[in-house]
Amino acid sequence: MLPLLAWKRARNHFLLELRNFQWAVASEVLTFMAVGTMYAAMSVLPATIVSSFGSVQPLVVLFGERAVQGFYRRMSADHAMMPKLGAIILIVIGVVLLMLSQTNL
Repeated sequence: MLPLLAWKRARNHFLLELRNFQWAVASEVLTFMAVGTMYAAMSVLPATIVSSFGSVQPLVVLFGERAVQGFYRRMSADHAMMPKLGAIILIVIGVVLLMLSQTNL
């Protein structure tokens, strides 16, 4: 990263991005909390169940993006929800099927 700062244009954009520092810190704190929660869940539950719950995360992020986009109009340039939703639902279905095949329900 340091060689990039020798380039004037990158340096200017870097300084502009420093005003988003609080969002970067919030993102990292939430990431560490998520990893800690995952390890705690893995110590209590089987990995198949934890991964099934974890596979729903992209779906929650997608719906959260839609909810927040009403307040912040420029959040995402890609407004097509169905291609993303279809792929995420296929992932969730696959993980749930794996979980069901490994548990005795």
